[in-house]
Amino acid sequence: MITSILKAVIYPEYVQLAKPGEFSPSAFLGWLNERINFELRKTSGLLITFFAGVINVKSGYIAYSNAGQTHPYILRQDTAIELPVSGTSLGFSNSVLYSEQSAPIRKNDVITLYSDGLTEITGRGIHAQITPQELFSEVPYGQDYHSRLLQKALEKAGAREFSDDVTLLSARIV
Repeated sequence: MITSILKAVIYPEYVQLAKPGEFSPSAFLGWLNERINFELRKTSGLLITFFAGVINVKSGYIAYSNAGQTHPYILRQDTAIELPVSGTSLGFSNSVLYSEQSAPIRKNDVITLYSDGLTEITGRGIHAQITPQELFSEVPYGQDYHSRLLQKALEKAGAREFSDDVTLLSARIV
């Protein structure tokens, strides 16, 4: 249901009407938060985490804002660089001002977004908290990158499976 609402609202009401070059991740999250609060006003206790970013390869920057999602990372050669900006999850409060930051990007950088299921693994006597910095630094980008990240996380936790859902998204700057 939530995915359907987001799809039905975001594209026709915001993205399609945004003028080229004027998309602000923080303004978008503020707008989306208000819409989520309106659409889900009869639902209590539901929070949605969301990361919004705009990659501008011409300027060499990513502008981003965060609503409770884990912090993304830029993988640059052998270094994992955290994109540290936090904000309130969507649906928590009616009026929220989200902060926006930017970071330089370079050719061959890999921007990786992930859900907390990747780094928080529990179950059967296991409670592992894996640092993303360590995980991303140990797994170089390349063929089967996501599969290797998943395997490394399980290996570090000493687990056979994930206890929570895991979402991974990465984009390589070419």
